[in-house]
Amino acid sequence: MWAAGEATGVGGAALALAEGHIAGRSIAARLRGTAPDADTWAPAARARARGRTAAAALHALHGPPAHWGEDVPDDTVICRCEEVTAGAVREALTLGAGDTRTVKLLTRAGMGWCQGRVCAPGVAAVTGCPPAPARRPFARPVPLGVLAAQHDRTTPHDDHPRPEEGSP
Repeated sequence: MWAAGEATGVGGAALALAEGHIAGRSIAARLRGTAPDADTWAPAARARARGRTAAAALHALHGPPAHWGEDVPDDTVICRCEEVTAGAVREALTLGAGDTRTVKLLTRAGMGWCQGRVCAPGVAAVTGCPPAPARRPFARPVPLGVLAAQHDRTTPHDDHPRPEEGSP
């Protein structure tokens, strides 16, 4: 599986381009049955490292100050996308939420357009809980025939059987 851009973490266009370059070279090499060329990969890898360092620095620089969540009034909007207030976040805690993921499920904070990129630090500050992990594993259902074909050396790797129309 190859990924690039915000699926790997927010870091801006330059980081996404570097990751795309790396993913593209890796895919091309895989299709040719060769290893990726280190000489063409190295500049993109350096750009990726710089992009991730810059993104981490910006995140650390622009995060909310310590303990600010304790003084936020209940009517303050914490999640602009879903219009969730600090009061709603605190109410979720009284309903049994013990982490930011459960607060998200109870209030929809972090479920809007930004997917929590903007509001997650605010929700964490109001709840006193650490933010939920930003990266989630990619998942896709895989037909059993595909898994079985992995062990059958006579079946070409890219020629997996497809489920019949109407089958589960």
